[in-house]
Amino acid sequence: MRLLSALVLIASSAFARDLPNVDAFLKSPVVRPAIAGDGHVASVEPRLGVPTFFWAAPPAPGTRSPRDQGLTIEQAARRHLFTHAALYRA
Repeated sequence: MRLLSALVLIASSAFARDLPNVDAFLKSPVVRPAIAGDGHVASVEPRLGVPTFFWAAPPAPGTRSPRDQGLTIEQAARRHLFTHAALYRA
């Protein structure tokens, strides 16, 4: 088994080659972020144009809580993410 491992290692190094170190992400253009109407974008990844931190606005007075609406924690979290998905172009 060790012999086979050694042969594979030696054979694979024969096909190895140096590739250029390219980072296309660093060369990407700066994208303007979306406007958040019901919250505050605290910081933005300029190359992607998406928030890295977003403060959601507090719920309006008189709004029923997710628990009162019969939602589980997971369902409430998904609803929150879907509400703000446009900020992340999702």
